[in-house]
Amino acid sequence: PHQRSLPYDVFKDFETVCRVSVHSIVLAVPASAPHKTLPDLVKWAKANEPVTATVSTKGGSVDISLLLFAKAAGFKLTTVPGSGGADAITKLIGGHVPFGGQHPSEVLPHFKADRLRGLAVAFDKRDPSIPDIPTFKEFGLDVVTAGSVKGVAVPKGTPKEIIGYLEKKFKEIADDAEFQKIMKDLGQPVLYQNAAEYTAWFKDAYDQYGKLIKTLGIEIK
Repeated sequence: PHQRSLPYDVFKDFETVCRVSVHSIVLAVPASAPHKTLPDLVKWAKANEPVTATVSTKGGSVDISLLLFAKAAGFKLTTVPGSGGADAITKLIGGHVPFGGQHPSEVLPHFKADRLRGLAVAFDKRDPSIPDIPTFKEFGLDVVTAGSVKGVAVPKGTPKEIIGYLEKKFKEIADDAEFQKIMKDLGQPVLYQNAAEYTAWFKDAYDQYGKLIKTLGIEIK
C-alpha cells in the first residue's frame, strides 16, 4: 500500500486477531566467501562499491533491510530481485552475488549444510532460531526492521465473540511446547501477541516501512 493502490484498506477493512510469528531477516554469504564477519563484508563492500546483493522481491522487507544496511554502513548497493526466496538463494549459493538477505526458514538447511554463512540479523534482538548470529545493532549499525509477520486477521464487522474465540485458540496453540519447538526448528519462532498488542505493533511496522521506503528511495514500477 505504500507503493501501489489496493482494493482494500488494511486498517479499515480488517480486524486483527493475533500475531503468531515474525520472520526476521538475516544477511548471508556463501560459505566459500572470505567474509567471516559483518565488518569484513563492510570493508570489502566499501573497497569494491557499487556492489550487488540478492533479494527475493523488489521493495519487500528483505530489500528494505539490505538497502538500510548499505546506507548505515556507508557503501553503494544495488539489489537484484529474484522470483522468490528460492531463486535468490540459488543465486547466492552459486556465487552469482556476494551476499543476500533471506528469512531464517529459507536458509537454515543451508547453514547446517555449510553452504551459506549468516553474518547479521536485522532485528531488535537475536533470533531464537539462529541465536549464534548477532544483530546489526551489535556491530553499531541501526538496521532494525519489523521483518515479515505471520498473523491472523478477520473481515471488519466480525462479531467480537468470534474474534475472542479465535484469539483464545491461537493463544493455546502458541503456548504449546511442541508447536513452539517445531516453529523454532523451522526458523519461525513463536512471538505471540494478542489482538490489542498486534494492532499496535502492526501500525508501528506499517509506519516504519513507509518511512524507510521513502528514505531509501524505493520505487516499484
